[in-house]
Amino acid sequence: MPLTDQEIYELLKKLTLEQKIGQLNMVGGSIYTEFKPEEQDELLKRGLIGSMMYANPKINNTLQKRHLNSHDNAIPILFCADVIHGAKTNFPLPLAESCSWDLDLAKRSAEIMALEASALGVRLTFAPMADLAYDARWGRNVEGAGEDPYLASLFTKARVEGFQGPNRENIDQFHVGATIKHFAGYSYVTAGKDYNYSSIDDRTLKTKVFRPYKAGVDAGAVSVMTAFNDIHGIPCVSNEYLLKDVLRKEWGFDGVIVSDYSSIRQNITQHFDANEKEAALSSLKATNDIDMESRIYTEQLPLLINEGLISEDELDEAVFRVLKLKSRLGLFDNPYVEEKREEKDFETEKALNTAYESAAKSLVLLKNNDGLLPLSKNSKVALIGPFANERAVLNGSWTMGYNDHTPTICEVFSAKRHSFAYCKGYEKDKLLTTDVTDAVTKSDVIVACLGHEASLSGEAASLSKIELPPMEQKLFDHLLTYKKPIVVLLLSARPLAIKEITEKANALIMGWALGTKAAEALVDTLYGKNNPSGKLTMTIPRNAGQCPITYNGYQECRPYNPKDYYTANYRDIKEGPLFPFGFGLSYNEYRYGKPTILNQDIRFGDVIKVSLPIENNGEYDGREIVQIYVSKQSNRPLRPRLELVSFEVVNLKSHEKRLITLNIASVNLAYENEDPRGEYKLFIGPNSVDTKELTINII
Repeated sequence: MPLTDQEIYELLKKLTLEQKIGQLNMVGGSIYTEFKPEEQDELLKRGLIGSMMYANPKINNTLQKRHLNSHDNAIPILFCADVIHGAKTNFPLPLAESCSWDLDLAKRSAEIMALEASALGVRLTFAPMADLAYDARWGRNVEGAGEDPYLASLFTKARVEGFQGPNRENIDQFHVGATIKHFAGYSYVTAGKDYNYSSIDDRTLKTKVFRPYKAGVDAGAVSVMTAFNDIHGIPCVSNEYLLKDVLRKEWGFDGVIVSDYSSIRQNITQHFDANEKEAALSSLKATNDIDMESRIYTEQLPLLINEGLISEDELDEAVFRVLKLKSRLGLFDNPYVEEKREEKDFETEKALNTAYESAAKSLVLLKNNDGLLPLSKNSKVALIGPFANERAVLNGSWTMGYNDHTPTICEVFSAKRHSFAYCKGYEKDKLLTTDVTDAVTKSDVIVACLGHEASLSGEAASLSKIELPPMEQKLFDHLLTYKKPIVVLLLSARPLAIKEITEKANALIMGWALGTKAAEALVDTLYGKNNPSGKLTMTIPRNAGQCPITYNGYQECRPYNPKDYYTANYRDIKEGPLFPFGFGLSYNEYRYGKPTILNQDIRFGDVIKVSLPIENNGEYDGREIVQIYVSKQSNRPLRPRLELVSFEVVNLKSHEKRLITLNIASVNLAYENEDPRGEYKLFIGPNSVDTKELTINII
């Protein structure tokens, strides 16, 4: 059972000053390789390892036992890891999975991740990421749920609930604590460059940026990680406005705040603090509890307390929160993991089925000229490209070392006995023209597996160019010369600017990094066993020069008009994105009828009811995501030109017609502390561009 607060305070009184400070020290897994055994033992004996980033049940148990036997007041070590999209079973990266628009699926995926991660000895994950996708150049977009604050909030909530289970105060051994990151606004780094500074106005913070973080806190996340960037010129790790005023006081967060990797030390790099002593002082004063891997707290807090710059009461508050977290995770009752769990909790039938479901729902069909897809079972396929027989790209970044369990697309083609000929396409800077010709000559259709390797997405993977690599573009251009239909499987965890591919390919599937069941889901989609239903949660630009580009920006004072020279546009490219937010095709055509408002006198707080005829005009059963956007016609200050406020997942049989009722919470239309009354336009459709319009008034 969790300890009571009084029991935690009594435990706290028994700790020496050094042991207290040790609870605020998180070390990396490199302790096993970089530290000498005598140094490791010395840290344990002094109680200077409070938490650790490592995931190995046998080693974790061994270290835990040595630690708990080292002295009378030993507190169990909390083992942590970045469980972003799987432990052993890899699910789609979060940006990909958000394209399913399936919140229950996200919750179930997170619960399986927690089961497998906890079997590895992990008790706290540094996920989910609640940063909004803002700039396609930023590599870490892959860890979040897209650019929309409403949808990202729902996914953040679902993932917290999946990771932690139903009881925040007593998280069982089969779940893990969740950490909301990176607080706050990390995705708004200038030029989309990781570890850069940021510039966000207060209104954007409150109406967009804060919302997914708050959703995670409201869902009960036990931990929050600070961001590398600054807000208002103050690094987030030492930002009292963010951590004390907003997170703790306004939102009532009583959990642990942990710095990102060595970010306390980076206060010195940024010339915010002059030295380690100042960095420790500013961070702890802002209520950042755990120092991840800078080792500054262990070195500087004793000096700061001796000099009276930090009181022992302030230290005790931080230590109490860490002990409370360990109590919530059950570490005082059971600090060890059952090592045999690896045999029964890894890659279960449920895990693999859920991974397939997620992969199948998350891929996005972007183009399908003349109904080329699905392919006939008798089609002879030329499977071409650098990623046709490569597994790392299917898993993407942030895996935990189990990529070998993921079959390649070639392997799945072979297992399913589809007729195909394979060619990698090029070696280094040389096209394999003879091999390509041999494969294509025998084929009816070309399936080109193009994209970005796994290392080009994720942390420290910002890009100034987001196109295909030159050799892949050269290979695609060569494939065009054969005058055969081309299906492109775009295998990249991040959106890419692929204007020419989009124009010249006959069919295009955004294959993301879909995890362990990626290849199976993609091949089943090619042959019609899976009818695609995913919808983009991030705008895809035409080129990097448009970045940042999102669907929910403010209306320009002179909106683009092709008949007027003096309107907002670029002179060198077509106006608008390559693919808009919410876009995604199916093997069916879904026909939307005219929506009708069912309740006229709408007061703020009411549910807005809209009747909508919808028809599946295709030969396949399908799943359509009906999206509802809003634009307030007059507001001071300005509001975004378009905002997602609701959506409905509708399952329709082949040729089924149905009249559905959309229930829209009117509170979703308004901003806090602003007058909600006035005229609104609702836009209903399959994406943020192709919509039907309604006007309503809130009185």
